[in-house]
Amino acid sequence: MIEDFNLSNTFLYYPPSLSHLTIRKLTLTNNLIRNLWDEEMPQGIEELIIEYNQLQSDGLLIDWPNTIKHINLSFNPIASIDEVLHWPSQLKILNLSHTELYGIFKSYPLPDSLESLDLSYTHITHIHTFPPALKIFRAHSSRIRVLPLRCPDSLELLDVSKSVLKSGGLPVNWGTSLKFLDMNSNYIRCFPRKLPGTLLHANFSYNLLQRVPEDLELLPASLEFLGLNCNRILFVPPVFDLAKFNYIIEDNCLVKRPLGGNCISASNQWIGDVYIESANRIRRNWFRRRLVTRLRTWKRTATYKSDLQEVAMHPDRAGIFQDISPEWFR
Repeated sequence: MIEDFNLSNTFLYYPPSLSHLTIRKLTLTNNLIRNLWDEEMPQGIEELIIEYNQLQSDGLLIDWPNTIKHINLSFNPIASIDEVLHWPSQLKILNLSHTELYGIFKSYPLPDSLESLDLSYTHITHIHTFPPALKIFRAHSSRIRVLPLRCPDSLELLDVSKSVLKSGGLPVNWGTSLKFLDMNSNYIRCFPRKLPGTLLHANFSYNLLQRVPEDLELLPASLEFLGLNCNRILFVPPVFDLAKFNYIIEDNCLVKRPLGGNCISASNQWIGDVYIESANRIRRNWFRRRLVTRLRTWKRTATYKSDLQEVAMHPDRAGIFQDISPEWFR
């Protein structure tokens, strides 16, 4: 049995016929392969790495060998996986990052054994359901707008950073095992509720949050770190000073700087006199703008009225003034 058979960087257009060999791991990285064939797959294969190729949707296997546990199809022009009827029954890791997948991702053809799914740098917008045994889900820099309403109880890591998620697209049930949650760089306006009691690390930086929970009971007691950078938060509740977790809240709109020692950094804020002075300056400029707009409107109306009156009083219109409204002579 061959442990690792590596054919990377060999300019292959087709995978060689390896059905007569027993190979645990087959690596075909950085070739020109467009199609896979059932009869050419080696016996007893458990791991297939075929990234950086030219695989397309119709080039995938319709029925994969059940011995495979890890498939890496990243960096291929795959637009859909609907052509696959049967994935390996023992599949645990599936990497579809940096592909051309788009639209709605339907996970029901995937086996129940899947533990890790990577959809980073794809064009997927909606996900209906997660596989029941999923532990790791990554969709970094994708176009995801809606996540499933329920996360499986086995899920431990959820990374949907740099996407287009809004508050309405977040799960209602986060499962019972989630430890790492990364929602960095999205469009979330409301802090999510009912986060699981196992959560250790949560990152909500670069969103549109305006407030954070004012009751520590709404946050998991197990939380160790909370990222809140680059939002629109105006104040931090006093209960945060009593929290056991550390947090960062840079580049927000805080009026008052947090006093708790668990605040790692709170720089670049509109704090105290700076905030008040800026607010007053905005108010004065806005009042000045409204006043100038009204004066311009009044002057423009007066000019039009004068012009119309001059036309109406022209000698050519002598004797036909009865059609002029009396309002123009006030």
